[in-house]
Amino acid sequence: MHRSSAPYLRLVSAITDGKLAQLVSNASPVEWRDTLALICSYAGDKEFVEMCNTLGQRVESVLGDTRASLLCFMCAGNMDKVVLEFVRRELRSDDATEALINVVDLVSVFRKAFEEEGYIIFRYCFAMSHRVL
Repeated sequence: MHRSSAPYLRLVSAITDGKLAQLVSNASPVEWRDTLALICSYAGDKEFVEMCNTLGQRVESVLGDTRASLLCFMCAGNMDKVVLEFVRRELRSDDATEALINVVDLVSVFRKAFEEEGYIIFRYCFAMSHRVL
């Protein structure tokens, strides 16, 4: 079968040939929403976490977009990155007690959702956040 260089055919080929991780690694960080949607739609459970982390790292390092990278890390269940970003955001607050309460609340909700519902919660969060971001 002749492989075309059309972008949509490269996408279909990557999905059918099991090369989604390579596609994620080479995707433009500017198109992170589309890439995350592909991950949510086509990645298996074992690949899902790694691909979301890869995308989050690329978005963070290339674009410096902490909101977008945070969403990718949340989808991956990457508690370390999520907590770090929550703490960074709350350190800007003038009220240290309120900031600490906010971080503990956010981390508690995040941990509970991930433990109980797994990836379903994060796929739902992605769908909802796509409307917000």
